[in-house]
Amino acid sequence: MRATIRPGIARGTVAAPPSKSMAHRLLICAGLADGESTVKGVDPSEDILATLDCLESLGASVRREGGAVFLRGCNPRKSAPALLRCRESGSTLRFMIPLCLLSGQPMRLEGSPTLLSRPLSVYESICRERGLRLEKQETALLVEGTLTPGEYVLPGDISSQFVTGLLFALPLLSGPSVLRLVPPVESRSYLNLTLAALRSAGIRLETPDEHTFVIPGDGVYRPGNTVVEGDYSNAAFFLALNCIGGSVEVTGLDPGSLQGDRVCEQFFPLLRSGSPTLDIADCPDLAPVLFTVAALCRGAVFTGTRRLRFKESDRGAAMAEEMAKFGFSLRLEENRITVPAGNPHAPDRPLSSHNDHRIAMALSLLCSRTGGEIEGAEAVRKSFPDYWSRLQSLGIPITLTEGPKVQGDRKALVAPAGAKLFLAPQRKDMTMATFSTLQEAKSFFQNDHFATDNGFTLEALTDDGAVCAVTLSRRHQNAEGGVMGGAILALADFTFAVASVNAHRPTVAQQVSLSFLNASKGTRLISTATCIKSGRSSCVYRVDIKDDLGKDIAQAMFTGFKL
Repeated sequence: MRATIRPGIARGTVAAPPSKSMAHRLLICAGLADGESTVKGVDPSEDILATLDCLESLGASVRREGGAVFLRGCNPRKSAPALLRCRESGSTLRFMIPLCLLSGQPMRLEGSPTLLSRPLSVYESICRERGLRLEKQETALLVEGTLTPGEYVLPGDISSQFVTGLLFALPLLSGPSVLRLVPPVESRSYLNLTLAALRSAGIRLETPDEHTFVIPGDGVYRPGNTVVEGDYSNAAFFLALNCIGGSVEVTGLDPGSLQGDRVCEQFFPLLRSGSPTLDIADCPDLAPVLFTVAALCRGAVFTGTRRLRFKESDRGAAMAEEMAKFGFSLRLEENRITVPAGNPHAPDRPLSSHNDHRIAMALSLLCSRTGGEIEGAEAVRKSFPDYWSRLQSLGIPITLTEGPKVQGDRKALVAPAGAKLFLAPQRKDMTMATFSTLQEAKSFFQNDHFATDNGFTLEALTDDGAVCAVTLSRRHQNAEGGVMGGAILALADFTFAVASVNAHRPTVAQQVSLSFLNASKGTRLISTATCIKSGRSSCVYRVDIKDDLGKDIAQAMFTGFKL
């Protein structure tokens, strides 16, 4: 997807998205609870969907309705051999590995090559010392064995995700354990979020000092009803607009939150008034937005940047590469990055998100000053699926283009939920579109319970069709781990229904033929329906299904009767 942004001044009010960090933790606690739980305020980002898929693979029951998730927990000590699809979520992978080492069964955790290239040395050392299997492949991780109670000693300057993963699993062991962190300890705030989530589920730990966790064994996660608080990490991109000439109010944030990224409210005034030196070791996710604000204000020096190399991209290098296209020259050192101030110019070539959600959002702030195009804008789906529509609602002109060419003079314009959608001109043999916006169509098809229960989503409307998708989970698999043919047919049928209802009066399928082309090895299927013939009482649609690796999976032909 390409985001084309024209200069504009942001004004208005926007709600903070739910905290991805807290959502992961609350969902995992609910997924381990002995009973039924509800977690409300969940944004279905790619990372969160990955965690839900993995909980299902371990044996939990998961049902989503709007922003609420209903879970019946599982006992990972009794899990059967399973495949867990982590997609590109580092949190999911690192949180799940210890849980996969409770049953003694062989477990396979899959993810993108980028995800599997991220450091796992902490778990590798634990498995090696305790005789457990951990085999790393390009797109998968194989683990087998059973964690035992005892003492675990970890360096404190590694990602807190390793510590959190162990804190989820160790209470379920048959005896007490002690987890010690060797100072200095980074990302302390994320550990505080983990402890808060554990307390909400009835898991009590002792902390005799700030580096030690004493964990009683035979713990039982308690079911409950929780609500995910607003997210400072992603709200920071909206708060930053006030530093570059905008006037934006962000609602839904808890001033007393334990989130470490709440420090952005302290950092932004410092960046506006001077050229500070800021330590971001405890808030590395803020780096891209802080770099942007520093460049547009008075410049700054950032320390504690070493771990930026191990995020979804090498964030220091990625921001240096992209900000150079605006005329900024960042200086990168081992654990320090200097960002100069300056007057940016419009980039003379497209920007790249580096498939990193926070890079894409940070670049959008620069583009709001100069204009520009961002390739890979879909990266925001990882944590903030409707970021572009929310930014657009504040008055920043944005056009999103994506997907196959459609008949007519224009490409389909694709917008996320809530964005204003400009439909291309209808062909002469069609009536006017049923839905005027993508959100209106989504609201209508929310009543298609079969589709929503199976995770089908409406992604776009075109001038002669529609684009739908599904993120694959265990419910879509056959006994051999492949995608059920019935799931593919159901997705094709849903896409035909959306396209035909939008373009015509109500339409029912009379005949369908389906050809399977290839097995999918991806984590997502994208289904595109295109009208190839339309008469007074009938229509014919071709539906092409690809996976997120670009492979052709199936093609269907639907003949429909207009009621």
